[in-house]
Amino acid sequence: MLSSPRPAVGSLVALVALATLGTPFQAPPATAQISRNVTLLSHMDLYDEYFACWSYVHEDGREYAVILSTEGASIVRLTDPTNPVEVGFINAPAGLIPGLGSQARRAYVEAKQYRNYIYLVTELTKNFDPESDPNDEGMALIDMRDPDHPHKVASFVSPIVSAHTITIDQDRALLFANGTTSCNEDFTVCENSLEIFSIADPENPVLLSSWPGYVHDTHVRGNRLYLSMIFEELDVDDPTARHAGGPGNEGILVVVDLTDPAHPTELARIHTDRTFQHSSWTSEDGRYLYVANEVQRDGLTVWDLSDLSHIEQVFTFEDLPEHVVHQPHVIGNTLNLAYYSAGVRLMDIRNPAWPVEYGFYDTWDGGNGNYIGAWECAPYYPSGIFVVSDTESGLWVFRATPAPYGIVRGTTREFPNGPVIPYATVTVQPSGQTVQSG
Repeated sequence: MLSSPRPAVGSLVALVALATLGTPFQAPPATAQISRNVTLLSHMDLYDEYFACWSYVHEDGREYAVILSTEGASIVRLTDPTNPVEVGFINAPAGLIPGLGSQARRAYVEAKQYRNYIYLVTELTKNFDPESDPNDEGMALIDMRDPDHPHKVASFVSPIVSAHTITIDQDRALLFANGTTSCNEDFTVCENSLEIFSIADPENPVLLSSWPGYVHDTHVRGNRLYLSMIFEELDVDDPTARHAGGPGNEGILVVVDLTDPAHPTELARIHTDRTFQHSSWTSEDGRYLYVANEVQRDGLTVWDLSDLSHIEQVFTFEDLPEHVVHQPHVIGNTLNLAYYSAGVRLMDIRNPAWPVEYGFYDTWDGGNGNYIGAWECAPYYPSGIFVVSDTESGLWVFRATPAPYGIVRGTTREFPNGPVIPYATVTVQPSGQTVQSG
């Protein structure tokens, strides 16, 4: 078990915005403020309930978004991000869902780009029956060579019957179907695992290997794969354990050597101090790992991976104790977090071991601590825009517009060299801006 305690209490990090000459600091935002340093460009809400979103960038530079709903996958042109245009819609596969009627659809839940294609995965809620449900699919492939006229070119049901999330290694043409249900040829035996495919021929994925157990999500960087084992050591038959941290459950993340994707091997295992290790993303140099545990209080933790025999936790984000983080994505020196009922949060990671929030936009005006709101933030657009999917309100298009700011870090202690003071309120003068230490 590789772990370490959280940083000492009393550590302080504050962001202060630098205003015009003569006014050294900007006043703090109002409590009810829904945004800071983020500009809303557009919003599109065409369907009932939404899941993930992703960025698609065509080879000629045109930018699109794909957002997934209960009805299917919507492809949206963003060449003018203030005027999004839906250019295509891929219906989710129809089929029987117990209790929901014969016309209910099992939604596409996640999407990823590979070259001029988009892969979609479907999460099924019933046992697959190829005779009674011949149009079923676990994964679909969308042809984007003419991005204003997307169309489905392939459906795959074997060996993937369903998957919860999907990851793609663009450099090595590898696809990771996470949280899959895979079956043998006659569908008499099915089990959950991670399936690794070669997509050198995008329309004909080739299964290379699998990983046992329920892998909720993966992140790939170079020859390392990071597995989020959300239900590891959890009694999944206990309904009180889900999202509550049942006895014996730990937030487990497995670091895997992917040098030979046909034979992945475990390098290390991280046990976080909260349950439900949901997803992760590395800094661009691969040294630090940003880990999202789908729980309240301190769902985001940061880990130093420089020595896999002694992985150290170096930071815990505690500023949103009533909210739940869902997805982390890194681009450059920014960590983008979809924080459910707290919206999208942007964190400065120029010091990658000590993130500081510099911008946010709350897409959800409901209560705290629930699992609705911002599902995913996709920031991978050359133009600098980013998109967010909100479970209730659809696609949001943003641009970060941060005012010049500085970051103050330190530790609060009793004067002059006394013990650390936890949860101290520190005030920046003359603005009166305040921040609480950890």
